[in-house]
Amino acid sequence: HMQGQPFLGSQASTPRQYVFAARDRVDESYDMVRSVRNKDFLYIRNFYPNEPYTIWVPYANRMPIMQEVMRLDAENRLNAHQKKWMSYQRPPEELYDVKADPFQLNNLTENPEYAEILEEMRAQHEKWTIETGDLGHMNESELIERMWPGGIQPLTDKPYFIINAEEERGAKNYQEGGSFSFPMTVAFYCPTHGASIVYSTDDGANPQWKLYSGPLHLPKGTHTIRIKAVRYGYKGSDEVVGVFNIK
Repeated sequence: HMQGQPFLGSQASTPRQYVFAARDRVDESYDMVRSVRNKDFLYIRNFYPNEPYTIWVPYANRMPIMQEVMRLDAENRLNAHQKKWMSYQRPPEELYDVKADPFQLNNLTENPEYAEILEEMRAQHEKWTIETGDLGHMNESELIERMWPGGIQPLTDKPYFIINAEEERGAKNYQEGGSFSFPMTVAFYCPTHGASIVYSTDDGANPQWKLYSGPLHLPKGTHTIRIKAVRYGYKGSDEVVGVFNIK
């Protein structure tokens, strides 16, 4: 889950003291990097120090800039800082003074003057790992088993309609619609946690689907609404069609 919070407007939260980031699999290549940033320092933890900074990603390597950098590297024409980025090894930890060293060229982890800062940033990383339940240390096969028990892809539950009208105030769920008095609203709900719902009022085999974000206010008349749901990694639900006659 995201740990975002408002930073603009009347609901802006107190500014964070630390910001955390993570990098794991990139297409075919697996990686595990975690970082902590405060106003003055950036701490990076490379869990696979024997992997290069530019892990092997064919799609990225096709880009013109990568083709040029790789050509210059092969011709030994990169300077010391550029060559470091193409290195086939990384330090287990990195610490940078982002104000004095905005391009992050001078790793301070071996500098005793910054030992206290290094310990502080390490501690914040470990605290965040526990608080968020970071799954990066878990083998991918275990993660797959969690999501697909026994190797069977789960099916997203069918969504249903929640009615707010004179005849019904959200006490039941509907999967076929019905007749209701104006004014009324209809909301959609899916029992599968984390699922997204889309809806359409189009006919035919190729409707224009819209992402559901809140209840619909239906005017008087007859309305056909199609809904379906899917959670990432699951099979999509069956489509549900409701016909609503608003009087």
